[in-house]
Amino acid sequence: MHTAKRLAAILLCLALLAALFSGCKSKEKPSSEDETTNYPVTIGDLTLSEKPERVVVLSENLADIILALGYEASLKGKSPECTQSELSILPEVSLSDLKTLKDLEPDLVLVDTEPENAEELALQGIPVAVVPPATGRSDFEREYSDVGSLLNGKIDGAAFAVKRAQDIFLAIDDITRMAPSSNIVITACYLYDMDGTAATGNTLAGALISATGATNAFENTEQGDTTLAALKLSNPNYIFCPTGLKEQILASEELSGLSAVENGLVYEMDPTYMIRQGRTVLQAVNFMSGVLYPELLDNAASDPASSAPSSGDGENGDSSAIEPSSNSSDPDSSSEPSSSSSSDASTTSGSSDSDLKVGAKGDDVLKLQKRLAELGYFVLEPTGEFGEGTEQALMNFQLYNGLLATGVANAETIKTLYSSSAIPADQTGSNEA
Repeated sequence: MHTAKRLAAILLCLALLAALFSGCKSKEKPSSEDETTNYPVTIGDLTLSEKPERVVVLSENLADIILALGYEASLKGKSPECTQSELSILPEVSLSDLKTLKDLEPDLVLVDTEPENAEELALQGIPVAVVPPATGRSDFEREYSDVGSLLNGKIDGAAFAVKRAQDIFLAIDDITRMAPSSNIVITACYLYDMDGTAATGNTLAGALISATGATNAFENTEQGDTTLAALKLSNPNYIFCPTGLKEQILASEELSGLSAVENGLVYEMDPTYMIRQGRTVLQAVNFMSGVLYPELLDNAASDPASSAPSSGDGENGDSSAIEPSSNSSDPDSSSEPSSSSSSDASTTSGSSDSDLKVGAKGDDVLKLQKRLAELGYFVLEPTGEFGEGTEQALMNFQLYNGLLATGVANAETIKTLYSSSAIPADQTGSNEA
């Protein structure tokens, strides 16, 4: 079908972005000449004279960007909300715990809002850079440029980071073009709480809603001006909300007359989707698009396999819709937020206790990695631990073999992986669906 072909073409494009992300880590140490060219760097009130080697990140959003850039090797500490599993081994610290923070000997602390104890931090000799979250597409590049400049220099780091930001939005543009043409306007909103706080047009979260092809019900509203009264007036066709809020929305007498409530079109999302601005923004757009246009999934997905080889047993995992996640990072872990609580069954692919996903370990994962390596998708050393590298390799395999690209090894994926018809990576150039 035409729609299926169009989806496959988009997925191939996203796979190229994934491949780009997988090679984003620089193995070379900059020369003294490079250091002189790239530093000093000034961002806000902070000037760094040289490349930082001991960075503490106290923002889950900035941590996500660091992971998207592949700069996490310099991290020596994090705040508790940085739950990305790549960072699980890092010690946790907060700005209020000056002793622990100072013991980490940071040469850079990254935050996204001005610290209340900024003067005290300065007196303690703790260098703090404030990089505010992006408010839109153009500001997205500013945010990436700031992080890249601080961590890898005002020339090399900034240029690389801006290119990465552009690549992410090019992938988002591809998802936008997937939206079926229609004369019917679909309106949607992202509701943060029961007070009516919503993602407006002057925020990045609002831009992500628009990127699905839907009209943001609060597109022309300023941040902070949304209310329940405004929500009822806009009456969106779809409501997205953080995990845990859907039940309250459906039970609210005040919101009972909303179209989305009456038609059962209220969908929960992992709240990090609208907070983190690394590769997670792709997941946000992907998830919402899968909800708004389920026919894309219906046309792209094949019937579930009836059986799978014994090498496919492992941990449980849910998956989101089209999943164009594009990153590299650590091969042994992943910062992809779980979408197990993010969607209804009608908008996600099924998973079971026998599926392999990030976090799984053992012989089954080792066999999976070796098979992916045989086909040319997995280029790391097989370890038997299902991390980010394995997830990305599996997604690439799924993309090129006509499967739903979830990064989860379910029965259908395992069956295709071990079949004689599995398409190797070196033949993907001819895999035009």
